[in-house]
Amino acid sequence: MKIIELTKKEFDNYAIIHPNRSFYQTSSYGDLISKHGFKAVYIGLIDDNQTIKAASLILYRKIFFHYKFAYAPRGFLIDFNDYKLLKTFTKKLKKFLRFKSFVFLKIDPPIIYQKRNQDGNIENDNNQHVIEYLKDIGYVHLGFNNAFEALKPRWNIITEVKNSSDDLFNAFDKELKTKIRSAAKKGINITKGSIEDIKTFYNFVKKKHHLRGLNYYEDFWNIFHDKNMFELWFAKIDFNQYLKYAREIYDEEADNNSQINEELTTNKANRLNLINKKICSDNLLNEYKNNVILGIKMTSKYPEGKIIAGSAIIKYGNEIFFLIDGYDNKYKSFNPNHYLKWRTMEYYISKGYSIMHLNGISGNFEKENNRYYGLYNFKKAFNGKIIEYIGEFDLLIKKQRYYFFKRLYLLRNKFKLNK
Repeated sequence: MKIIELTKKEFDNYAIIHPNRSFYQTSSYGDLISKHGFKAVYIGLIDDNQTIKAASLILYRKIFFHYKFAYAPRGFLIDFNDYKLLKTFTKKLKKFLRFKSFVFLKIDPPIIYQKRNQDGNIENDNNQHVIEYLKDIGYVHLGFNNAFEALKPRWNIITEVKNSSDDLFNAFDKELKTKIRSAAKKGINITKGSIEDIKTFYNFVKKKHHLRGLNYYEDFWNIFHDKNMFELWFAKIDFNQYLKYAREIYDEEADNNSQINEELTTNKANRLNLINKKICSDNLLNEYKNNVILGIKMTSKYPEGKIIAGSAIIKYGNEIFFLIDGYDNKYKSFNPNHYLKWRTMEYYISKGYSIMHLNGISGNFEKENNRYYGLYNFKKAFNGKIIEYIGEFDLLIKKQRYYFFKRLYLLRNKFKLNK
């Protein structure tokens, strides 16, 4: 067996059918990151019959002088349980990289460490044996981080669609279903975006990743969308519909308030309870009145509606990846993010997609003292299962140089764009 460089087409044809496939291991992702400070190479391990037995996209850049380091994002595309193959691939890869002045190679394979239920409780045995074998053949395990210290999230939530979209919706948390129905009543609609909408989308997400500029998402569109792998979706308020809804609930509460007033004049026995109902109804009536006023104002200001949330979607194989999303905080009470995520899921289910990657969470499931609890609570409501990966590993090519550069902090923050 030997390591060779693959063409983009050869690599993509192999990658799409591999069990460990991910959009991070595609030539599209290599082309994207090549525009942002890295170079890309596609390598494969072939046998005597020229059959590819393993492969990987490798991104790299210089550390210092001619020395380089590499990263196989969510790689390798190999059977990690075939120890003989993994050992051979690692040995050949080290030799391949050593003569090109690489100091080390980082990997973060999508190998599940242990499955957990929605509450974070462990459901099966772990894959510690894979970690131990990787360490035995020269990889340094960087530990079990619980937050977002790694290049890619070690903790993720995935929703698997086993039947229809209706069945999936019924499996959602009760509070989530209520928010989705409420958003629909308030006039939230879903629209698909185009290249002209990139800036609108960017305004919703720019605070989440300050190192990613507008050009990053423009490149994402130009590279991935041309291969039918990338789409933008938006949540938009129809204020005419919202005004109609606001008036309806105001009129309903006004009728209820009048009925309570009438009972107060005729029912002397239950007066305290009626007074409490009256106070509650008065408060609601004032709130609903303000909603009507808001609806009138916004209908005049935005007669065509207003976009209040956006989401970027990656399509790969039968899987959907929610890359990043955001919303206008002024309209948080409309629950645009909940509705947007559900309706896009519903759309892709109708197109045959069955796995929805909701992206990263932290590994802390306690509500107290957890700044990321809201993120976890939001994503798990979509009938998502927690996935814990085995973490990051560094394959040391030039061991002394690796620790020397590490002491000089030259390995710090090298892959910020890839988070």
